[in-house]
Amino acid sequence: MIRSIIASVAIVLSFPVLAQDGEPAPEIPPLTLEQQTNFRCGVAFGLVAGGQDAGYERALVFPPMEPRGEEFFVRVTAQIMEDNRFTHDVVNALVNREMASFQGEGFEAVEAIMPACLTLLDASGI
Repeated sequence: MIRSIIASVAIVLSFPVLAQDGEPAPEIPPLTLEQQTNFRCGVAFGLVAGGQDAGYERALVFPPMEPRGEEFFVRVTAQIMEDNRFTHDVVNALVNREMASFQGEGFEAVEAIMPACLTLLDASGI
């Protein structure tokens, strides 16, 4: 699931974020610091998983992201969506925002955040 979300987002990153009906993406409600951190790590896990699948050497230095990283992303997303302000469209916009941020910062940003994210993943019990 996470790979399909990340792959879909990666395809459209060069375009403005649009909702399916052509309207601008919905406004993203503020996230708590915990939600921001968890979500950013979930997206980072997806990027690393995609890199691992592609044989990207810099991604292969990390532990395999399947299935733990995927499960982490799914659980974080589900927790966020328990708040009715976070519809499917809002979560897609949130993924777009995080992907665009990582794209702008380069894989170095993923590498920089991964040690903390791996600690978070271990603490999650997944």
